[in-house]
Amino acid sequence: TDEFGVATLVLQIPATGGVFPEAVVKVAPLLGTFRTLNGDPPDLVWVNLTFLEMALYGLVVFLALREVSTYRALGHASYSRDGWAWMDLVNYGLFLLVAGLRANLIYNLWYLGDQLADDDGTEYVNLTKVATTYFLTESIQAFNCIV
Repeated sequence: TDEFGVATLVLQIPATGGVFPEAVVKVAPLLGTFRTLNGDPPDLVWVNLTFLEMALYGLVVFLALREVSTYRALGHASYSRDGWAWMDLVNYGLFLLVAGLRANLIYNLWYLGDQLADDDGTEYVNLTKVATTYFLTESIQAFNCIV
């Protein structure tokens, strides 16, 4: 299966005494994009999602370059007084950060691909770094939606 889970257990100990346990389980489909790019029998949904993701990254790079040309046209003083320009910079910056993290995620999955393909169930394949990158990417995307 392509579903991987990360469990977090937090025990809060307040000053008044007692313990408040909290468990969080996050599940993520880590290998869908990897399987699509690796040439495994493709799932049409993952192929379409990967294509749309790459098209969206291309659009954001185009818009970020257009923002750079706006900055050059207005000059630093005029551009820095515009609040919307700052919002655009934060938005594009976070989106490009997410694109970089996704590229790192795909690279790490590609590196682990040989281990996953040769695994007969007896070898431990550490996907902690991949899962951490995936959830960090999801968190940054959620914050960018708020911005």
